[in-house]
Amino acid sequence: MYRLLRDCLWGLLLLSVLTGCTHRKSDSLAGSEPVKVGAKVLLDNYLDRLQGRRVGLVMNPTARVDDVHMVDTLLSRGIDVVALFAPEHGIRGDFGAGETIEGGIDRATGLPVYSLYGKVRKPNAGMLEQVDLILFDVQDV
Repeated sequence: MYRLLRDCLWGLLLLSVLTGCTHRKSDSLAGSEPVKVGAKVLLDNYLDRLQGRRVGLVMNPTARVDDVHMVDTLLSRGIDVVALFAPEHGIRGDFGAGETIEGGIDRATGLPVYSLYGKVRKPNAGMLEQVDLILFDVQDV
């Protein structure tokens, strides 16, 4: 129980990193660096903390870094992504606004996709069985 609580708290910390953004202060706007989305900060500074963990992702098509979906980026960097949790629009944007999402398999990765936008609105114990940590990255307006 302690390990699960610790890992959940660790996941919330990573969530705060994913939803934040950073930039360097500059004397002039012309010389300032672009804003980095939280996912880019995670990749640049904290990726090592995901090593050795089985990672689940709650993401939609907005979860992108350098125009590549975060799931593909994490897999290419050797992160053990084991499950995808699909909110509205699905992981890759295959569903319209308000459309019910069915679970299944992500065609690009072969990973299981669990619907969080249908009868089920939050992961259950069975969905989380193989997951050590969940990353959440859904951008909003």
